[in-house]
Amino acid sequence: MKAEDNLQEACVRWFKLSRLGVIFAVPNGGSRNVAEAVKLKRIGVTAGVSDLIAILNNGKVLFIELKVGRNKQTELQKEFERRITELGQTYIVVRSFDEFRQKINENINPNHLPDVLLDVNGYPTEEWLQFIENYQPDESFPLHKFVSEILPKGWYMAEWGFVLHRKYKGICKLELHTGGWGGNELVISAIKSNKNLTHYKMKLVSWKTGGHYYFELHDN
Repeated sequence: MKAEDNLQEACVRWFKLSRLGVIFAVPNGGSRNVAEAVKLKRIGVTAGVSDLIAILNNGKVLFIELKVGRNKQTELQKEFERRITELGQTYIVVRSFDEFRQKINENINPNHLPDVLLDVNGYPTEEWLQFIENYQPDESFPLHKFVSEILPKGWYMAEWGFVLHRKYKGICKLELHTGGWGGNELVISAIKSNKNLTHYKMKLVSWKTGGHYYFELHDN
């Protein structure tokens, strides 16, 4: 398997597991005889089309070309990029899995809060979990607002399981107690999966058996 095929497989797998939308490949490569090539061209196969097309949950469409090493775009690929960008669409060239994840996350609106956080049974909605997984603090939606105003609304029985302490020496401490509720455990899993958040801004410093989690908030 070619290096680009390995990269494409990893990117598609991560995208699907992350539930970020719909992604599919455009199989333009490979050797074909003349008759087959003519037939494919008649039914719409177009040389130069990007390797992947991703439709994000926010409705944005990305045309993604994968390259590794010193591989460069062909002239047909450059022409396709020009046509796509003239139509106001987003065309991306990526050379690594990390760059792919970065570009996808840049095109997601991580701070678009869903209308419903908990369903009628007190379980977090898929949209709420996805929001948590992709949330990135910024000036329009700072960490303190997320924690003090939004998170309690998406935490079942927050009146006893959500404790936010006052800031001391630049750090706020947050306690989340699940009470053994499966929905709250799903929220914890979503928070922990957001590595950019838990490694820098909302650090999980300790936890205890029984669903007790302790965080330190660094909103700077």
